[in-house]
Amino acid sequence: MANPLKTVCSPKGIVCIVILIGLLMMPMIFGQFYVRLITRVLIFGLAAISLDILVGYTGLVSFGHAAFLGIGMYVVGILAFNGFEAAIVAWPLAVILSGMVAAVIGFISLRTRGMYFIMITMAFAQMFYLFFFKSLAIRRR
Repeated sequence: MANPLKTVCSPKGIVCIVILIGLLMMPMIFGQFYVRLITRVLIFGLAAISLDILVGYTGLVSFGHAAFLGIGMYVVGILAFNGFEAAIVAWPLAVILSGMVAAVIGFISLRTRGMYFIMITMAFAQMFYLFFFKSLAIRRR
C-alpha cells in the first residue's frame, strides 16, 4: 500500500495541492464573471471527459450524451424557479433523475451495436430536444 505522505509530497501531489488552493481562492481574487466562467468550463469539461471515456473504452459513439446533462440542468433550473435554491437539494435530485433516465435509455440502447447504437442515441436526443423545446407546458411559463 502506498504511503499517503509520499504521494502528497511527490511533484504531482504538490501541483495538485497548488491547483486546489488556487481554485479555492479564486472567488476572492477574481470577480463573479470569472468564477461563473470557470464553473461552466469545468461542467462542460466533465461532460466531455465522460464522453471520451465512453468512446475510448467501449467504442460506442453516442449522439445523445448531452441529453443527460440537459436533464440535470432542467431539474436544477425548475427547482430554482420554484424556490428550492439550496444546492444540497437540487444537485442530488438532478443526479438521481439524470441517472434514472440514463438507466432506462441505456437498457434500451445497449442492446444495439454499431450504426444502430448511434441512430438510437440520436433518436433519444431528438426526443428530449422536442420535449423540452417544443413542449407547450414549458413555453407557458
